[in-house]
Amino acid sequence: LHDGSIDIAVHSLKDLPTDQPPGLGILAMPKRADARDALVVRGDHLEFFLKGVADDPVAYEPRDMLAAVPEGATVGTSSLRRAAQLRALRPDLVVQDIRGNVDTRLRKLDEGGYDAILLACAGLDRLGFGDRIQRRLGPPWLPAAGQGAIAVQGRAVDGETALLLHPLENRPTRLEVKAERGVLAGLGGGCSMPLGVRGVVQGDRLALEAVLLSVDGGRSVRARRVGEATLAGADRLARIVCRDLMDRGAA
Repeated sequence: LHDGSIDIAVHSLKDLPTDQPPGLGILAMPKRADARDALVVRGDHLEFFLKGVADDPVAYEPRDMLAAVPEGATVGTSSLRRAAQLRALRPDLVVQDIRGNVDTRLRKLDEGGYDAILLACAGLDRLGFGDRIQRRLGPPWLPAAGQGAIAVQGRAVDGETALLLHPLENRPTRLEVKAERGVLAGLGGGCSMPLGVRGVVQGDRLALEAVLLSVDGGRSVRARRVGEATLAGADRLARIVCRDLMDRGAA
């Protein structure tokens, strides 16, 4: 981008540092995919895992879904955030690290190395594996900042390219992600911090919820605020949520 050999770079936003290199910026954010985390269960466990769980994927809380997971089951994830939330809800489960791309992780699950795994809904949906999702985990389970969003990065002074990209821009996504990344930056964390955060635009209002956990899931602090759905409002909301978290022991 700096030397002009390319005009744009496309990133998964949750992997992009909150501080942009000098001279670069995010020129467009297309409409966000599903920001939630997904519980994927090994095929031969499906009937047992889902017994007694509501068919409506929204009509439950994560702790209700996880109540159907047998005691001592092995759940794979490479995310500190997911592992911490899982340990907080179900300390009896065995959390094991899992590595590789989505295909590799699904294969490891199917080969019997895990009873279930946690992945991002967006990645599974985009790669055509949406039918593998047993449950999409909504609040109080929270995703990573920017999860499900794509960032089109370019040179800040390249007005011509920015104009060409303008039809891709989705304002609600921009506002949600700005607030979420503001919390991440305000706490001084990177993508490895066990922080869940989700912004949701509802009309002219922006709701922002965040939870910071200890790695073992034994301690957590949570905050939720609602503010104006504007760029300035997203910045202000992130600062307030950060302050609330610090007041409740985030440090």
